[in-house]
Amino acid sequence: MDPLRTHAQPNGNGGSVRSYVSWRITLVLLGVCALAGVSCVIALSQGGTADAIPRAIPVKDSPDPSYIKKQIRIWAKDADVVTATLREVAGVGEQADRAGLFVGTDDQGRDYVSIFTSHSLSALVRVTKVMAHVRDVAAYTASEPDSRGQVGAVKVFGIASPRVARVTIDQAGGKTSEAALVECGHQGFSYFTYTSSDSESFPTIVRGFGSNGKELITRDISYAATPPPATNK
Repeated sequence: MDPLRTHAQPNGNGGSVRSYVSWRITLVLLGVCALAGVSCVIALSQGGTADAIPRAIPVKDSPDPSYIKKQIRIWAKDADVVTATLREVAGVGEQADRAGLFVGTDDQGRDYVSIFTSHSLSALVRVTKVMAHVRDVAAYTASEPDSRGQVGAVKVFGIASPRVARVTIDQAGGKTSEAALVECGHQGFSYFTYTSSDSESFPTIVRGFGSNGKELITRDISYAATPPPATNK
């Protein structure tokens, strides 16, 4: 079972938000088809560009809804993560489009991670547990529909091992974005994110490179822009 699965949470008005971002959140293992993990670097690119400034801020100072903050604190307590270490790693953007990771550390120096979108939130999981079966880079994708039932937005959440110095994301229109890796926590992992609402900049390939410039891993994530099959009601 995916250790970073998402859970439905109260929406603050007595209802609930969807447990998956509209259609799906898919775990992508770059290199090994098994469980993947998250680390502490995130770069959020609005509209397919790579100029959004990534940041890591205390959860208490984040613009996220109070029910999201409350839930991540509850899960931090359950996982013995020190609440004061909780950081939100995300790019700057409108709240409706927010997506990123929460990262925290327990009193033994072990990092934990959770992914979130405006519709979903995963439990905190130990980063090394998530990355145990992944080579160098792991990524999640989240797809959201537009008013016509087609893919309207695609988000990528990634984790890079300490030996990964650079991550790029190929786009459907032929351009390539450089993901800004942001370190936080104590174990040397990096996190990155990317989001696009333009079909030309939907992500297709994630690539990880070492400090010597050698490509370490490549993964096709173009499926994230494919609508789910129609279901009979």
